[in-house]
Amino acid sequence: MSSMFCFQCEQTAGGKGCTKAGVCGKSAAVSNGQDELTCALVGLARAAEKTVPTGNTDELMLEGLFTTITNVNFDKDRVDDVTRRVREEKARLGGAEDLQADRLWTGDEDVVSLRSTLLLGLRGMAAYAYHAFVLGREDKEVMAWFYKGMRAIGQEHSVEEWLDLLMEFGHVNLRCMALLDGANTGEFGHPVPTKVSLAVEKGPFIVVSGHDL
Repeated sequence: MSSMFCFQCEQTAGGKGCTKAGVCGKSAAVSNGQDELTCALVGLARAAEKTVPTGNTDELMLEGLFTTITNVNFDKDRVDDVTRRVREEKARLGGAEDLQADRLWTGDEDVVSLRSTLLLGLRGMAAYAYHAFVLGREDKEVMAWFYKGMRAIGQEHSVEEWLDLLMEFGHVNLRCMALLDGANTGEFGHPVPTKVSLAVEKGPFIVVSGHDL
């Protein structure tokens, strides 16, 4: 019997999906907590349709999706805290029903594949948008599509409709990438090839990743 399901990265067990614990080190409890957070974000998107989302709503949508990306956050307490704040914001907007967790990864095989592609794409775009957000850059069209996309995750669509949504998402994602590029180059300048020392020296050293500038 499986205790979790996750197939959002290339490390996944047997190339099919992790069902007991993540190959990446993610526990079943964290995986299920991230699913619960995802379903709460669907509820937040539904609630936002009835009113005007605030800056706090937008930030929670981005933070929530970013939290569920591979290798970003394996702290169950932190995941639960984000879920709690998402539900508080949802209630403030007037409330709406969360998606049932058992609907995330079940159903017709083609539909599940297309729905999952959109969801995982939204998570990736959230990373771009969040990085731009902390640098003071936002795009209303991009932000609006997070709500549209997450509402779609909780709806029934035909294969053709899912494909249309994915094509539309692709255009918005390109716009989001341009937003992040402008944020990074506007803040830090344009990168140029630079000579660095390859000499082996005695440590200690600090390793810096270029993913989140």
